[in-house]
Amino acid sequence: MLKPLALLLALAGPAVAEDFETALDMWLAGEDMAALESFRTLAEAGDVDAQLFLGQIATQAAHWPPEVSALPRRERNALLRAPGGLSGKSWTAVAAETDARAAAFDGATRPIGKGQALLALLEMGEVATVEAAWPGYISSGDWTGALAVATHPQAGARLAAAAPGLRQLIENEIANVDLDARRTDLYPPDAAADPDRMVSEGARLADLPEVAPFVTFCRSACGETEIPACVGAIFASATTDPVQLARSPVAGLLAPERYSGSPRAMADAARAIDLTKYLWDQTEEPAIARLSSCAWAGAQASSSASQ
Repeated sequence: MLKPLALLLALAGPAVAEDFETALDMWLAGEDMAALESFRTLAEAGDVDAQLFLGQIATQAAHWPPEVSALPRRERNALLRAPGGLSGKSWTAVAAETDARAAAFDGATRPIGKGQALLALLEMGEVATVEAAWPGYISSGDWTGALAVATHPQAGARLAAAAPGLRQLIENEIANVDLDARRTDLYPPDAAADPDRMVSEGARLADLPEVAPFVTFCRSACGETEIPACVGAIFASATTDPVQLARSPVAGLLAPERYSGSPRAMADAARAIDLTKYLWDQTEEPAIARLSSCAWAGAQASSSASQ
């Protein structure tokens, strides 16, 4: 019989942290179960930062260690979600009742008012969250609202690149345009087919700040001299954005630089790589395993070690 969640958490680590920053330090150190217990306790006591942070972790499976993923659904909901209904309620939605920042995060998940929520997030510097929400927003067909987001001063080059196509749609000048805001510099074309190109692209990518967790992972899994090949293989084989899978859940509460330099960032990078296996036919070997055996082995070893 499965042990109750309370017993699992009691055995998982140190006592509950008394404040958000202490819980955050535990989480960054990779003490997941103890940190999540602390976030939950703080959230239940009305700590808005803990509510928002935990609410965002709950929606990002790349931040779940195996012990969280393996929990029965009811126990995982009890750990990551607020009480309410059959499956619990998002802690972000709870925080949104009193906090404008949380209200913007919550609004970005809802079809009505999504554009305004994304604009508010850009004002708060939560660019990565807006980029992650972009595909769903584009599929809604709100071209005028999307153009406002793409042309916002804080949007950055990735979203701004979609602005010309949006203008064409609004002006009915063209019916079929590319509105993908994916960072093309993170996906070198045909690099996987050319080993030398893959290595040179990996060396370029390794200098980008947002790729830092993957550089740390590659240094550990493959060695210093193999970092360019490892990084190149990760991004050349990606079918989704690895950076979006390994990022700070809320930049305003956890600066990307602080996250990237933490022990858990490397573990999250390994989980992001490991998640690629779910995007392929299960009878096939993931491309990363062929392109960089040490990267794939490192991701598997990290997953096994944290179980």
